Amino acid sequence: MLCQGARPRTRSLAVALAMMAAAGCRDTRPAVEDPLPGVPLTQQKTITLSDLGHEWPFTVGTGTIVCDAGALSFRAGGTTYALSQGAGTRGYANINAVRRRQGSGPPSDPVSGITQDLRMRIFAQTSECGAAADAVSRGCKARIRERFRLSEGDLTRIEAEGAERYWPPLELPFMSLDPVIDRARPLCSQ
Repeated sequence: MLCQGARPRTRSLAVALAMMAAAGCRDTRPAVEDPLPGVPLTQQKTITLSDLGHEWPFTVGTGTIVCDAGALSFRAGGTTYALSQGAGTRGYANINAVRRRQGSGPPSDPVSGITQDLRMRIFAQTSECGAAADAVSRGCKARIRERFRLSEGDLTRIEAEGAERYWPPLELPFMSLDPVIDRARPLCSQ
């Protein structure tokens, strides 16, 4: 049995490859693809999108998780990002620079007969009214209801949908780092 991709071209190469096969094929990739200098390799591990699937929280597809004296970090493209508070005090980059935001999912109770684009515009306008229950805010929202010929219930549902789906001016929350942190913690005991 030859390692994948091996193509003997001469008899001596074939013999050498056969000896390698007898010893067992080994992965030739380095154990850590982008190591953090000064930290033992036993406390670092390459992690990829395929390791976590839909839970992968980063915009990059691969990186290195590191435990340096209890401080957890993620390294990608030669830049080290803080995963824990301890790592944040070491001057590492903010992890949010490579962090994905969550999707909003489908609405739970959309107002029928009004396109999502229009509901989003209405939500943005009501957000400008403010959340206070004072007369100014109520008057602002009443004008929006009149302009778009909405009932109070419909406007309440549009506001709930916008908050639920993080429509602008809201921002989607970042994806959880917990799956990565759970993979990095065991490196601290090595």
